[in-house]
Amino acid sequence: MAAFTELVVASLQPVLERLFVEPVVQRLQQISDGIENSNYLVVVSAQGLRGRIISGLPDLAGLQCSAGPVPLIVTIVEMLDRSQLDPIVKHVALMANAGLPVPGMFADELGESVFTHAGKPLMVVPMLEGRVLQADEVQPGHCRAAGSFLGALHSLTLDLGEQDRVERGFSWTLQALDRCQAWVEPEHGVELKRIHARLSAVVSDLEALPMSWTHGDLFIDNALFRGDEQATSAQPPVQLSGIIDFYRSGPDSAALDLAIAANDWCWDGTQLLPDRIAALFDGYESHRSLTTEEKALWPELLGFAAARFYAARMLSLHTASYQRQAADADPSAASVLKDPSAMLLRMTTALFPD
Repeated sequence: MAAFTELVVASLQPVLERLFVEPVVQRLQQISDGIENSNYLVVVSAQGLRGRIISGLPDLAGLQCSAGPVPLIVTIVEMLDRSQLDPIVKHVALMANAGLPVPGMFADELGESVFTHAGKPLMVVPMLEGRVLQADEVQPGHCRAAGSFLGALHSLTLDLGEQDRVERGFSWTLQALDRCQAWVEPEHGVELKRIHARLSAVVSDLEALPMSWTHGDLFIDNALFRGDEQATSAQPPVQLSGIIDFYRSGPDSAALDLAIAANDWCWDGTQLLPDRIAALFDGYESHRSLTTEEKALWPELLGFAAARFYAARMLSLHTASYQRQAADADPSAASVLKDPSAMLLRMTTALFPD
């Protein structure tokens, strides 16, 4: 996640002093990956915890800061205000307390885990072991692990009661696709109209599907894996060590959340691979069975999942978004603008496979 907002030790120190005993920053480094928030790797030495850590990972829940330097991820949240962030914090804590593999967060002695920097929310989370897989490393076992996490999350939070859907819901996606017509070539405009018509025809059916708390962005780069002792260095790591980046999470269609993951984890560049889809479903349904309606609407769910990210990327590219402004100000930051074309191919493949 690129750093849109600057962070220096002097401004971070008061936050760290609420979390640790005698903290000393040994390293503060911008993390340049990603497109939405400002993230920094911070290494701190301290005499102990002043507050506490909320985590579903046993190694982190028992963290002893006095044992050595502690690596942290400090996130300045760019696109959410405090009122929007509070429900996310609540549900990440719920996941952590249920033992799901999430990094959780550091909280001070009063239980506060959201701080403020430059008028924006700031959070401090432990850095997890493991690494992000490369796309060509993904195997069915990795897809099974991703599906298992989503199944566990959705099963835990399926009964949400009356809650508003996430901002980028089905209606938002259709309206955003309409806006995209102004920025595409004529042949793609015809394709978008065809996609829009297909999705519009089923939107009421999709909105009737079961809702849960969703991750909303479980791409390959939001999961960390580590190897086991028997693995060779040439083998990709196989053990899921944690799921990260919940800043797009919220109440939404459970099956759509699974489709968002499928469009990345199971995609080989031209198609969805059946063995990966089967593994993703197997992991998911070990916790929650998909309904008959969710299975019947799977192609449209895949189409909507791709359409959401296509539209979001087009808006970032063609409007005065903070990503667009960052890229214009610094050409080296152009990676914050993701290519929408890959999502257009996914939409077409899902909805019109022939």
